Amino acid sequence: ITGTIKTFDFTSFIGMALTEEGDVWTWGYNRNDLHEIGNGTTTDTYVTVPVKIGFGGQKITQLAAGHNHVLAIDTNGDVWMWGKQWGGGTLGPYSTPTKILSGKNIVKVFSSYFTLYALDETGGVWVSGQNNQGQFGDGTTTSSSTWKEVPYFSNRGITVEKLICMAYGTFALTSDGYYCWGDNREGELGLGTNTVVTTPTKFTAIPDTVMLNCGAFTGYAVGSDSKFYTWGRNTYGELGNGSSGTNIN
Repeated sequence: ITGTIKTFDFTSFIGMALTEEGDVWTWGYNRNDLHEIGNGTTTDTYVTVPVKIGFGGQKITQLAAGHNHVLAIDTNGDVWMWGKQWGGGTLGPYSTPTKILSGKNIVKVFSSYFTLYALDETGGVWVSGQNNQGQFGDGTTTSSSTWKEVPYFSNRGITVEKLICMAYGTFALTSDGYYCWGDNREGELGLGTNTVVTTPTKFTAIPDTVMLNCGAFTGYAVGSDSKFYTWGRNTYGELGNGSSGTNIN
């Protein structure tokens, strides 16, 4: 890799690195139905040395990896994707980076397994892809390859600062605290229920949450009381509470 590495990420089959110079390098397994390497190769190939991929002369400021796809923002605030987003509202497979959202002045991108998220410069949230478990937060469970704005936040004057994505659910850090929505069948949203949530819901289970992160189906947070909290799936002891096999919602 040429240049200074700024950040790196991984899908299920490839690794990628973004440099301070705005270049993207990828390596790993380029499955013939996913095209995750992004250099135009469409055959089953093991890429064991990082290769630089192109964005039509544009430089990249941020990456976000999904299950089998990658999102990137260029210096104009447009969003690119390569690989394949599947599971509903399918995009791709794209064997080279392809622009999928423009003109929205996007400043951050995020991805769950199969749902794409973008934050614009006003703090608005845009979504595309799979929505079978309410991942869009728009009150529906209809997937779409067309980008849509999440109306809940913009209608209430709430700005979103960042998203923390699970497999099929999402937490948002906003100007009004933490919100969550999406899949909740294993209690991974920490709302005390096991029901799918299709619109953003205020997360109040922890007193004044100061730090929050997630695994695929498990949530972790620190409250203002300096205590560490966990919830959600506990099949393999993910909760760290001395047990396994019993989820906590």
